[in-house]
Amino acid sequence: MTGVGRFLPFRGRTRSAVAKQALDDHFRPIAVVHTASTAPPGVVDHAATLRCVYPVCHGWHSQGTRQTIHSNESQALGSEGRGTLTGSYLPIIKTFHTTIWAILAGCILAIPIFGWAEMYRHVLSLTGIVLMEILVLFFNGWQCPLTSVAARHTDDRRDNFDIYLPAWLARHNKIIFGSLLVVGEVIVILRWRDWIG
Repeated sequence: MTGVGRFLPFRGRTRSAVAKQALDDHFRPIAVVHTASTAPPGVVDHAATLRCVYPVCHGWHSQGTRQTIHSNESQALGSEGRGTLTGSYLPIIKTFHTTIWAILAGCILAIPIFGWAEMYRHVLSLTGIVLMEILVLFFNGWQCPLTSVAARHTDDRRDNFDIYLPAWLARHNKIIFGSLLVVGEVIVILRWRDWIG
């Protein structure tokens, strides 16, 4: 027995451990066969199956068929799925972005009005708010951070994909309101120096 025992792979192990190992080896699949599928990417293919081949005594047989998802689905969800699975957040982002834009646009339009009324403290407050936004744009490559957030939830890249504005206004937004800001500040300075009015 001692001589034979050296060649037994389960030597030194309890009977329960040896029995468990034998069962695991018997029911462990030694091959996986993925049947062909004709479903388009991103579509659950109920015909495609995974078959596990198990060893049985003197031969092989296959069993354990189960439904699986088309192999391209995970890839499809990683790209095309952005617009469908998480697209419900896009209106929220666009609404928030439009609200922020309206506040800043209102500040820019109000600057010359308060300046003409000689309410210079209000002018300073509004100018400070606009300057904070300009700093945010500057450190973000002259792009609103909300644009990057919205881009994660859609593949649309039109000029107004991230905001509820006409495309032409979204395209020329910085030029239009940048010019209005400069004009407004000039009016404030002229009024403050009593050069106009």
